[in-house]
Amino acid sequence: MSTLTYAQQVTLSGKVEDAYTGNGLQGVMVTIRPAAGNRILKFTKTQADGSFLLSLNAIPDGRNVLHFSMMGYAVKTIPLSKDTTVYHVLLTEQATKLKDVVVKAPSIRQRGDTISYNVASFADANDKSLADVLKKMPGMEVSDKGEIKYNGKAINKFYIEGHDMLGGRYSIATNNIHQKDVGSVEVMTNHQPIKALEDMSFSQDPAINIKLKESAKSRLVGTLKAGGGMEQKKGEKFGKLNVWEGEMSLMRFAKKAQSLNTFKSNNIGTDVTGEGNLLFSDDGTGVMGNSYNLKDYVNVTPDQL
Repeated sequence: MSTLTYAQQVTLSGKVEDAYTGNGLQGVMVTIRPAAGNRILKFTKTQADGSFLLSLNAIPDGRNVLHFSMMGYAVKTIPLSKDTTVYHVLLTEQATKLKDVVVKAPSIRQRGDTISYNVASFADANDKSLADVLKKMPGMEVSDKGEIKYNGKAINKFYIEGHDMLGGRYSIATNNIHQKDVGSVEVMTNHQPIKALEDMSFSQDPAINIKLKESAKSRLVGTLKAGGGMEQKKGEKFGKLNVWEGEMSLMRFAKKAQSLNTFKSNNIGTDVTGEGNLLFSDDGTGVMGNSYNLKDYVNVTPDQL
């Protein structure tokens, strides 16, 4: 496992040029990744003149490398050093012979201040909910309470197909929407949620928009989970159900209306009230609080305590 050792703010910069012409190369993918792996820890693309900037909240250790790649050029990797923050990189043209071409959506795309993550590129068979996949995306953090941060900053809005359906209680969605129903996750890095202030007040806070697959739009989709355990005493024909856990969610996301209904019940001590937590202020004040308490809707009997 490769990590970044947190110490101080670091900015890596440099320029990528064609080794033959000396011209700056635009669109080169610059990533930080483990020396022995493909996991992307940080990324950017070169500008029109070939320059790039990468701002980090950590000093990279020796187990990570700078990786430069562009179609038509040989890949180049440079071991990261604590003593080097400026890089001059020359890429050599390389012809690529394609035998079988498989077209796949890119894992990460950027347009302006919006970064789009392809969910299928980060998901595997063990991932069930959207929250499971969010935790794997570069720059994303998901706390035990369900709060989402991007590059260390808490999101100020959570949208589903452009609609603010749940306000600050978005963990209801991230924990109940199946990752297979989501096409991409968009991160708007400088999001001003108040439209009237877009041109007057600059925001450095990120927001997230969930883009669903076409197959999950305008129809009911859902998940079902159930389990239990029985105790059968000697002489009894049928056992007694001692423990159970059941979960069901039904969702419908259309252009003009959205609905998300969840039902959860158990007697094994799993707390289901956390999904109702308000993770950011709905009124833009930054003041956290609950307008309702999910525990008012949950029945806990003494034998479950």
